[in-house]
Amino acid sequence: MLLDIKTAYFLLGLFYVVMPLTAYLYLRGHRTIPVKLWCLGGLLNGIGFIIISLRPLLHGHLSEFFTFTLANVLLVTGYLTRIKSLRSEMNRALPLAMLVAFVMLYGFIYHLIVLFSDELETRVLLGLVVVGVLTFTLSFEVQRYVRYFAITRLSYLGLAYFVLGVTVFIKFILLISGHDEANILKSSLINSVMTLTGIFTVIYSNIGYIAIVLSKVEKEYQLSVRENEMMFNLLEKRNSLIKDLMKMQAFSTVGSYGATVVHEVLQPLTALRFGLENLESYFLKNNQDPIATERLAAVRKPAEKAIDVIENLRNFMVERNVMLKQVDVQHTLEDVIALVQSRVKELDVEILIESNASNLFVQADQHQLERVFFNLMNNALDAIGSGSDAGRLKRIVIKLTHIQQKQFVLIKMIDSGPGIPDGAETKVFEWLETQSGGMGIGLALSRMLVESWQGAIRAYSANPDIDGLAGAVFEIKLKTSQS
Repeated sequence: MLLDIKTAYFLLGLFYVVMPLTAYLYLRGHRTIPVKLWCLGGLLNGIGFIIISLRPLLHGHLSEFFTFTLANVLLVTGYLTRIKSLRSEMNRALPLAMLVAFVMLYGFIYHLIVLFSDELETRVLLGLVVVGVLTFTLSFEVQRYVRYFAITRLSYLGLAYFVLGVTVFIKFILLISGHDEANILKSSLINSVMTLTGIFTVIYSNIGYIAIVLSKVEKEYQLSVRENEMMFNLLEKRNSLIKDLMKMQAFSTVGSYGATVVHEVLQPLTALRFGLENLESYFLKNNQDPIATERLAAVRKPAEKAIDVIENLRNFMVERNVMLKQVDVQHTLEDVIALVQSRVKELDVEILIESNASNLFVQADQHQLERVFFNLMNNALDAIGSGSDAGRLKRIVIKLTHIQQKQFVLIKMIDSGPGIPDGAETKVFEWLETQSGGMGIGLALSRMLVESWQGAIRAYSANPDIDGLAGAVFEIKLKTSQS
């Protein structure tokens, strides 16, 4: 069934009114200024089309000039309002003064045409040209809008307006190619096609616009959730940092006195070492009892080790540049095991070193690495010694291996103690935190030392199927140093 121009415009106007109102009602709670402008633009278009279609009925009440001018101004204003709605969300807003000036200029030109020409065809041609241009413009703006917000499923939304613009220009071409005024208002195929295209565009564009708004709301919600999560994590880190600073302040207070204590302890130990060295030299020089000489050497070595540890602690209290050197991991571990041998025998603990490569060297400070191993070893012995001895395996396994194409050495110290409580994997490295009644400094100091060598240390409960034991695992990752 072919439609005449009045029926076509009335149907278009009806859908232009109904669909924006539907969108406005559906988007309750999301009615931003751009949404209101979009709905208002469609409403103005609809009223303009309806006024044109009802021109014969309004003829007795309003002048034909007024109805035509008002309808065309409403159509132009509606399209411009929708364009402004889209551009405002893309930070490309059109100035309101420019829109008002354009509408007034169009109304003035249309008024002049009506005054100097009574031909309906001229007015219709002007209206078709302006509406066609604005329809194409709206098509491009919709396409930009869809790309701007990356809503790919609505990528053809702008095409609907483009097709409508094409039908409008086809109507324009048919008019200037010889159709007289009488044929303008009659039923025709182009009127029917233009109407159906317009109705489809109105429905599709408004449903698509609703989908775009809801997609944006969903993205904004997801972004808000991520921002809240980031804020929550930042607050947690802030609280953790404040807690660490408070503990460090307490440790610093102790450290200010500790420097004096270190000095007072270091002096007699140094004197003891020199005395033992002199006594050992005397025995060797005078060919005295070799057993006594050997025992003096055995006493001197722990004294030297104690001096090294205290000097290391003093150096740590005083800021200095760490000199990284090539350190043999297995040799260092064996030295530390020798230091704790008395506790190992006392607790009847078996210590195993498993290595899949020889000559594992890392970049570290020799004495500081010994201190780290010493802290971890004592921590493991404390854990093993804290439980009942009845039928319980007492073992420490130290696994050494190259990782990441031999760029790093991984040191895993696994014990058969009770393991690490859930949630305490990072807490054990905090200052003044202790599980064994100590001062809570050893593991925190170990972490700081390892990280100062650009290494990493972590703790977790062992998996018997993977690690062979069911206690705690302390894992150190250090850069390889080529031998």
